[in-house]
Amino acid sequence: MRPEHWAGHPALSRYAYEPKRAREILAGLGYGKQRRLKIIYKTSSNPFRIRLATVIQHQLADVGIDVELRTYDWGTFYGDIKAGNFQMYSLSWVGINLPDIFRNVFHSASVPPSGANRGRYSNREVDDLLTRAQIEQDADMQAALYRKVQEIIFKQLPYVPLWFEDHVFIARKSMKGYVIHADGNYDGLAYVERTT
Repeated sequence: MRPEHWAGHPALSRYAYEPKRAREILAGLGYGKQRRLKIIYKTSSNPFRIRLATVIQHQLADVGIDVELRTYDWGTFYGDIKAGNFQMYSLSWVGINLPDIFRNVFHSASVPPSGANRGRYSNREVDDLLTRAQIEQDADMQAALYRKVQEIIFKQLPYVPLWFEDHVFIARKSMKGYVIHADGNYDGLAYVERTT
C-alpha cells in the first residue's frame, strides 16, 4: 500500500541501493566471479516490460547475478506465472485500492487457482493477521493489523516493490470539488460540480 493510504505504513523506510553490500551477501553464500548466480527472468513481449527487465538485468549483473531474459506472448507468460513456473518476473497490480489485496497475494490459502499468491509465500503469522483484519470492524485496528503484515512482508521480501504509480487529475477550471484519494478510489467524483 502507498504510505498515504489509510492502511499504508508511512514508517517503513525504503531499502537503500547498496551494490557493494549485495556483492558481500552473495560472496557469503559462495557466489562470485568463479561461481555466478544465474536467474531466468520471464516477461511479456510488451516493449515497456522488456525495457524494465533489461534495466533490472543490468542492475543485477552489476552485483554479480546473471539474468537471462525470456519474453513471451501475454497468454503464455501469464499462464506460466499463474502456474508458478518462474524464477523471477514482474507485473503491475492494477486497480488496487483496498488492503484486501494482501490476503489475495500473501495468504497461504491464496495459492492459484484460489488467489494470486503465485510465489507460494507461506507465513502463519501473516495468515493470522490477514484473517483477523478481514473480520475486524474497527478501522483503526484493521489498519494496525495491515501495517503489521506490511512490516513482515518488508523484512521477508517475497516480492520487491518497485514503485507506486501517481494519481493525476486534470480538469477545466469550471470543474470544482474533486479530491484525489491516496487509495486510488474515485469516490470524489460524487462531489464534483461545474461552475460557470
